[in-house]
Amino acid sequence: MPIDIHQLLDYFPTVELPVSLTDDDVAIFSRNNDPLPSDVIGKVFSQWEKIEDEFVEFVPCFKVDDREHFYAIVYWKGGLLAYEYILTTFDKQGNLVARKVIASTHAEGDIVRKSVARIDEELIITIMAGEALSEHDYDPANSQAFAMEVMPTGEIEFMLSE
Repeated sequence: MPIDIHQLLDYFPTVELPVSLTDDDVAIFSRNNDPLPSDVIGKVFSQWEKIEDEFVEFVPCFKVDDREHFYAIVYWKGGLLAYEYILTTFDKQGNLVARKVIASTHAEGDIVRKSVARIDEELIITIMAGEALSEHDYDPANSQAFAMEVMPTGEIEFMLSE
């Protein structure tokens, strides 16, 4: 079922690319952007998100300038020991095209997995991911880089390494 895409887009300011997403950026988005009303979360986000408890939070981050065939937004989803930046695309009628986690922090026992992302002007998303047993036990040599691309249709595809 299509959503009222323009109602949703109103909560996401347009950002100039390139943009990077790290753990610390959610504080800026929370401070500068209006919060999403609970009815928008209930009507819209529950269509594609598992909302497991009342402690899950959603923060609107930004939208990408209009593209010919789709709209793209990034929001932050925070839950218990899991924080994610999610890129979501919609066709011009408001139908979901694609949804991918592009940066995150997940804690599982003693292991903390983190990834950060950079979205460039061509909608290439470069992601650096790694893990550590503690905040001070991080070895950058164990990090992995990979990329995704937002296609002209709004589909989000992993890019093959050369």
